[in-house]
This record gives sequence, structure tokens and C-alpha cells, in this order.
Amino acid sequence: MTTTTSTVNTLKLDSTNAPFSDAALWLKEGWGLFKKAPFKLFLLMTLFAILPGLVQLLPAPIGLTLSKWLAPMLMATVWPLLFNLNSNQGFSFRHNTTWAKWGRVAVWSVVGILLALVQLAVGSTLIGSEQLSALLSGQFVDVERWRVGVMFVSIVPINMLLIFVVPLLLLSNSSLSAAVKESLATALRVIKPLSVLCLINMLVTFAAPYSLLPMLLMGPVLACTFFCAYNRLFK
Repeated sequence: MTTTTSTVNTLKLDSTNAPFSDAALWLKEGWGLFKKAPFKLFLLMTLFAILPGLVQLLPAPIGLTLSKWLAPMLMATVWPLLFNLNSNQGFSFRHNTTWAKWGRVAVWSVVGILLALVQLAVGSTLIGSEQLSALLSGQFVDVERWRVGVMFVSIVPINMLLIFVVPLLLLSNSSLSAAVKESLATALRVIKPLSVLCLINMLVTFAAPYSLLPMLLMGPVLACTFFCAYNRLFK
């Protein structure tokens, strides 16, 4: 039997009274995991940001709908990769995931479409339906960037509550309903440190209309941070 050394100490935290400082611990461990393959993670996450955008160029509503489903599917593949990277098994997507697990993830990724509807509702209020339609079709629209930033940010708190659903499906073999319930329950128990990560995520997301660089740079680090949080809370 081969023993592997994990970057993350898998000792569970006291999730019933998790302090704000746990966010710093998760970020520290996430940074350590990111440093194992910084350039590969950066390139991969950049590719995963570009692909849904290219799909969105397809005729509406197929392009927009498919892109919002594809984005969470692509990001789901990062969890097994980070599991292997954390376990010193290299930069690999190989994992004992099954077609049944990926089938549940595919069903879950429909949530990406539902969250897009929330964004569209917020965007329609802030920007106007006609300008929003033009913006989504790739046309240049003279819209204040902060309005677009608020539209992007609107779904971040929801994503934070559901952040552990995919790893529970792929790495813990939970059913879809159990994964959703456990993610919500755990997120609420660790709401203090998770709110710190949520705030960071919101700031990075809000900056996207001004510059994509913060999102591209911080995205891989945050992904590693969420993995480390999952590893501490569920292992």
C-alpha cells in the first residue's frame, strides 16, 4: 500500500462554531495547494473561462443556455484534479468517478441555467431588457460597468451556499439531494469564514467588467481554497 502525504490537514474543524479566522487558514492552505502547479492551474482555469464564452456566441437561446450549463460542468472537473494534486498524485483528472456520478453532476449543472436567469432578472432591472439583450448578443452597449458588475455579483452568495455540492457528488459519492442538503447545512454552520471567502469572490467578480485579470489570477487560488475547506469539513 502506498501512503501519500496530503497538503491539507484533514482534521475536521469545529464546524458548529467556525470563527472568521478559519478563512485565513483555508486561504493559506489553498495558496499552498495552488503553488504545486500554478501555471497549469492558471492556464486551465483561463481555458474554462473562455470556452463557455465561445459557446455563448452560438445563436440564441441555444448558445446562452448551453454555455451556462457547460461552465459548471467544466469547473466540476477541477475537483478530482485538485484531489490528485493535494494527494501528490500529480496534475491528473483521473479519479474513481463513475458515469453515474458525472450524470448527477450533469443534472446539477442545470442550476447554472437557473442562476443565469437570476442574473438576467437583475440585469434587466439595472440595465434594461433591450440593452441587456444587445449586451448578451455581443454588441457594444454603453452601460455603466458597475451595473454589469452588480449583475455578475448577484449570484455569488447562492454559489457559496452550494459550493460543496459537486465535490460531495464526485468525491464523496453522495446522492444529489443529500449533496444539496449537506452543502447548505455545512455552509450555514461555517457561515463566518465562508462569508469572508464570499466577499473576496464578490470583489473579484465585481471587477470583471473593468478587468478580467483579477478573476483570472484569483480564480485558481479560490478554487484551491474551496477544495481545502471541503477537505477539512468533510474528510
